[in-house]
Order: sequence, then C-alpha cells, then structure tokens
Amino acid sequence: MPLKLTLAMTLTIFLLFGFLFGILAFVGYYFALPGTLIVAMAILLVVFQWLISPKIIWWTTNMRLLKRSEYPWLWEIVEELCRKNKVPMPKLALVYSGAPNAFVFGRTPKSAVLAVTQGLLNTLTKDEIRAVIGHEIGHIKHKDMVVMTVVGAIPVILYFIARFLIFVPRDEERKNVGSAILVGLIAYLLYFITNLLVLLLSRLREYYADRFSAENTKPRILASALAKIAYGLSISK
Repeated sequence: MPLKLTLAMTLTIFLLFGFLFGILAFVGYYFALPGTLIVAMAILLVVFQWLISPKIIWWTTNMRLLKRSEYPWLWEIVEELCRKNKVPMPKLALVYSGAPNAFVFGRTPKSAVLAVTQGLLNTLTKDEIRAVIGHEIGHIKHKDMVVMTVVGAIPVILYFIARFLIFVPRDEERKNVGSAILVGLIAYLLYFITNLLVLLLSRLREYYADRFSAENTKPRILASALAKIAYGLSISK
C-alpha cells in the first residue's frame, strides 16, 4: 500500500475514533456509565456496521452472482489482474441496472464481491471495462471497502448521539440537561467534521485506485471509461 495512503488512513482513523471516544466519554460521564462500557459500546457499534454492511448491499441492490460460464472474458480479466497483483480473487456479481458502474464490497479482501452493472457491460469496450476492473481491484488491494465501512460508521454514530442528547427530555428529574444538550451540539458539529474527514479519505482512496488501474492498464483508456461512466450516470438520473 502506498505510504501516503497508509499515513492518511492512520491519521484519519485516529482522529475519527478520537472524536467518537471523546463524545462517548461525555455521554458516559453524564449517565454515570463505566469507561469500559463506553469503549465496548463504540467497538460493538463499529463492528455491527462492518458485519451487516455487505448484507445491506445485497438486500438493497438488484444483483446476482455470476457463474463461471457467464462472460468468460470478464472472468479472465479479473483473474489476470488479481494474479498479477497478488489480490484474492473476488466473487463476481451482475447488477440489473442500465447505468454503467462497478463497485466492490465485503468484510475482507478474501470475501470481496466485485459487482458490475449491465449498463457497464453494454456501454464500455472490453479495454475500458478492464480499466474499470483495475480500479476496483485497486480498492481490494488497498482494503478500501473494509476501511471505508468502518470509518463511515463513525459519523452515523455521532449523528444519533447528537439527536439523542439535543432532544433529551426537559423534565425536572433529569440532571444537567443543559450540559447534555451542549454535548449533543458538539457531537452534531463533530458529525459534520467527521463526514468531511471520511469524504477526504474517500477521495484519496479513489485517486490511488485510479493510479493502480493506470499502472495496470492504460491511463487514456481509464479516462475514457470514467468519462463514459460519468456521462451514463448523469443521463440515468
């Protein structure tokens, strides 16, 4: 993995979890919860997100796994790029969508699924599809789907903490309601900040996935493929 990407990933994860544990510490103090319980809650929430994300993608996307006999040239492209870069061979899935697109998901690189849409297969040339596949295998190589699933959970957790504390019941039995609302507002601010950090990391990972594809195919063909994808997605909206 490129050094710059590794450093950016490490720093971003450190900041994101720092924000999360900081807010949970305030929540724990407010509700008089032990620190170990707060840490366990944070870890369980992130692990839960990591566990269910692939299932959610399957449930919400009109796709099916491809058989080895279907699109043999596509299987050959994926196998060649994986073998060349020592990447575990992903499962291949077909998404019934006219929009040209491709993506990878999974809990680990070894359980990754590489999904391509029918629109991608119908719109792009085989060389362009190879470039797109190279981009997606770059994501598997860099473990992007795992990292982005984990870090993407943190803004969501902060958002629900903020909503819970800001709209805490205003009855007289609750102590320090004003403090809880203040912490909720801080959590809401951190929700926006962490979202920006996740977007920044996502952009950096897209850049390195593009570079990975360009190193394994041809930059000009990758640019052509991305232009067709962007054009096709804009038409399909």
